[in-house]
Amino acid sequence: MNGPFLCGKETTYEGGLHEPGIAWWPGVIPPGTVSRQSATVMDFMATLADFAGLKLPADRQFDSMSLRSAITTQKEVLR
Repeated sequence: MNGPFLCGKETTYEGGLHEPGIAWWPGVIPPGTVSRQSATVMDFMATLADFAGLKLPADRQFDSMSLRSAITTQKEVLR
């Protein structure tokens, strides 16, 4: 149920973006970290590459951004 938000989880309307995500990684993600960062599943690619120390190829554009700082320091990332 998306409460007062428009549409549901499968859309890009408010109801689709306001779904909680939970991450647990001892030693990397501090306990009690809460972020208000908006993200999509597409952001996993850039985030995981960033944690692995890899760079995404520069010869194309990606609809993905690293959420590493949002996950580890609660600092939001601007799109």
